Amino acid sequence: GNDKGGLPAGRLQSCMSFGMSHTAKVKQRWALLREAVVNKSTDISLFGSIASVRRFKSLGLLSSSSVTVAVAGHDVLEDEQWFEYGCHKLPDFRLTVRHCAKTVSTEQLVGFNNTGNICVWPSEEVLAYYCLKIRKCFSSSVVCELGAGMTGLAGLAVAAASEAAEVIISDGNQQSVLSIELNVDANAKTFGTTSVKTRCIVWDREAEFRDYRKKFDFVLCADCLFFTDCHEDLLHTMQVILKDEGEIVIFAPRRSGTLSAFVSKAKALFQVELIEHYDDSVWEHQQQAQQNLPAIYEQDIHYPIKLNLRKLYGRTEKT
Repeated sequence: GNDKGGLPAGRLQSCMSFGMSHTAKVKQRWALLREAVVNKSTDISLFGSIASVRRFKSLGLLSSSSVTVAVAGHDVLEDEQWFEYGCHKLPDFRLTVRHCAKTVSTEQLVGFNNTGNICVWPSEEVLAYYCLKIRKCFSSSVVCELGAGMTGLAGLAVAAASEAAEVIISDGNQQSVLSIELNVDANAKTFGTTSVKTRCIVWDREAEFRDYRKKFDFVLCADCLFFTDCHEDLLHTMQVILKDEGEIVIFAPRRSGTLSAFVSKAKALFQVELIEHYDDSVWEHQQQAQQNLPAIYEQDIHYPIKLNLRKLYGRTEKT
């Protein structure tokens, strides 16, 4: 039926190494991206070097097939595509998701480091899959996805498959938010009584976030740790908008030490739990990718580690 159930409730209790040449390659990719973001005159062809890593696109946890979709008031762009997503472990689950334009100008990126405008990483797939798995945990909760990119896949999955009271799907880039709005409109009939909104939320270590202060039971985030300069901004944002008893769920690859750097900073504000083997299916899929696709699968950038964050006892704000 249309049951939005899942695993037994009880919050989110769950149950590799690379050489210097790989690290150098990864640093080069992100140096090119940073240059393109900062320097508007940078040739967009530089993104080819970054996009080359996208030869590996999915762990195969969700199915997807191309579909034709008409959203009221939206003229389909020549280079956009719509896909229907499903999950074999949840046969009734369906989402219609827009994949954005194949080419992205640097002007669309300037002002906020948003690689969601360039590509969708496996972390987003895993976060969406994991949210489906623990969907009962979201019942009656207020949920926010930060840095949702162009699709907002995880936030949409929570809205469609759980009995969450409210889901806010956000990004710091207005172009991404407009794209997410199209996905929300296309899937509105699947949300039931769950209120679903899109918002432009820019991480800022100086911001008060008055509209969202202690609003969320859960904050979700996929692959948002690659720019270490943004770690303090992201941590402050999460600290302010999360309820005192709330939980943050992050999926991100190790990516040349960026995850470790984030964890080190996070420990000043949060209890941090790092889990590498959090789901048997995900683990099996990544092992198969390692064995069968060694030329294109790199665990350091493709396998998401799971982080659970909770506010430190005694460090929470008083109302």
